[in-house]
Amino acid sequence: MSSENLDSFINALEVNCSNLGIEDSLCKVVLQQIIKSYARSSDGEICVSLTGRGRKSARINDDLITALCRSWGMSKLVSIDLSYNSINMIGIEQLSEIIKEDKYLERLDLSFNDFDGDGVDSLIKSLHFNSTLKHLNLSGCKLGLKGGLSVASMLQVNQSLKELLLSSCDINTDVVIALATVLSFNQSIQLLDISRPILFSRNSETTTHLGKMLNVNKTLKELRLSKHNLTDFDMLELCNLFKDNKSIVSLDFSCNKLAQDGAKYLSQLLKFNTTIKYIDLTANRIGDQGLIAISEVIRFYNSTLGTLMIGYNNIGDAGLCHFSVSLFRNDSIKSVSIWGNKLGIETCEAFSGLLESIPPRFPLDKTYIDVVPYSVDGVIYLAELN
Repeated sequence: MSSENLDSFINALEVNCSNLGIEDSLCKVVLQQIIKSYARSSDGEICVSLTGRGRKSARINDDLITALCRSWGMSKLVSIDLSYNSINMIGIEQLSEIIKEDKYLERLDLSFNDFDGDGVDSLIKSLHFNSTLKHLNLSGCKLGLKGGLSVASMLQVNQSLKELLLSSCDINTDVVIALATVLSFNQSIQLLDISRPILFSRNSETTTHLGKMLNVNKTLKELRLSKHNLTDFDMLELCNLFKDNKSIVSLDFSCNKLAQDGAKYLSQLLKFNTTIKYIDLTANRIGDQGLIAISEVIRFYNSTLGTLMIGYNNIGDAGLCHFSVSLFRNDSIKSVSIWGNKLGIETCEAFSGLLESIPPRFPLDKTYIDVVPYSVDGVIYLAELN
């Protein structure tokens, strides 16, 4: 977008805001953000951030979305962040008309807006025709069963979308199964976030379908399954089903119900896997024995894993000290998180040794670890590093 086109757009937006009765203060906030985005842009490509996070009194509503769409055909708009606003069905319908014909937009963030499964339908239908959008974030929007199934149906047609975020969308078991089934054939999605679904059964239906999908899908690289109520049995089934997967790079199992057996099953997977580089086990309960099992694998077998998040897992000195020894022997792990466990004196001394070794195993200036040592009366402790 040239400076002349920017001026024309600003003038048109001011007129449309006035015609729709939009407050001048809200219109000015949007204009300021667009001008800032233009100043940071390169090659005429615009990345606009209009997030409502932190400015509750100046959130974008349906009228302002209408004004934006009337003023600008979103030419050369590569990315737009509309998260944490008050966009409802009318606003989504306006956006959908633009997206249907758009040739430039690659990233769209609509997370935590007010539309539901009925409202998102027009957007999903527009993606049947769009061939440029690569990143779609609908997290926090209450899509429910209808909206979730619409998304799954869209993935049967759309082959350009690479990243899909559906965390906290009130999707249920049927939607998770539908997504897993579709991704057995879809060869474009590389990141899928389906954290915090509403599952109506404690059985392993979703785990079975996700495992089967991972066994055949060769494209998916990152899978986020936080808050899925995953148990040790679920982990066993997952690991058995996708042990031959060679595409997954990142796994998020945080905030589940994994105990020491689940960690042991995961360690057996890591023993032979050569692609997984990131694992998040934060807020589980793997304990000392679970971490010891993983530590043995990264010490003697695995040389691929780069990040391991194990905070808040009820791990004591036995597990953490064993882990610290493995970190000395392992060259691939560059980032770890241990805060929230039982950091006794032995653990504090062990990780202080890691951090103060020459050269340091985890250089503090690069923030590879979430704790920092300090001493009081000659006793070493660890503090959380933000």
